Formats: sequence, structure tokens, C-alpha cells
Amino acid sequence: MTDNSPDNTPDSTPRRKLSNVGEYCYTVLQIDKSIATEQDIKRSYRTLSLKFHPDRNLTNDERETQNNNIKFAEIANAYAVLSDQEQKSVYDKFGSVGIRVGQMLDGYHRVSSFVIWLIGLFNSLPEY
Repeated sequence: MTDNSPDNTPDSTPRRKLSNVGEYCYTVLQIDKSIATEQDIKRSYRTLSLKFHPDRNLTNDERETQNNNIKFAEIANAYAVLSDQEQKSVYDKFGSVGIRVGQMLDGYHRVSSFVIWLIGLFNSLPEY
């Protein structure tokens, strides 16, 4: 049976679900979340971005080129989140959900307040 839902069409790239554990960026950069330092993040980013950079991986295989471009974009995104202390703090607490909320609220300093408000809202709803 083939899943042809919008997120898993045969010809499209599978979409990653939003996480709330804050592990994905560390996995992309191949570092351990519990011991990662700023220097580890920067070193891993530099190594992996050179390895997957589109200008350094010229190939005739279109699929391999596309995969390298996707991987390079993931590496750049992970570094953008983890290299900014405010975003990293939000990401470590709330995962990619926190990053999305911060983007919607136009600032990461409001994420904790929003999440606390949201939890209070859900707790005040009657049970069905």
C-alpha cells in the first residue's frame, strides 16, 4: 500500500515532523546535545558544510545533487538555530515547535510566556 498523503507523495521529499525534544539539530550536526559546546557546534558545521556544499559536490547524478543540497540546507538551518544563544535556549526547551512559535511571535523572548499561557488555556478547558 502506498501512502500518497501530501507529506508523503512518492515524488516529494518527506517532511520532518515538528519535534518538541530539541534533538534534531544536534543529530544533523552529528554532536551530542548533552556535551556540545559553541566550539563543537562551529567545528561540526564547518566540516559538514564543506562536505555537502553544492559547489564542492559537483556530480552528474541529479538525485545525489538534490540530496546534497537538502543536507546542506539542513546543516545551515541547524547551525543557524544552535549558534544563536536565544534560539538555542528556546530549541533546547521546546524543540522546533518553540522555534516556530518564536518566528510567529516575532521574537524568541516571548516563547516561554506563550507556552505557559497556552498550557493554562488547555488546562481551563472542560473535559469531554
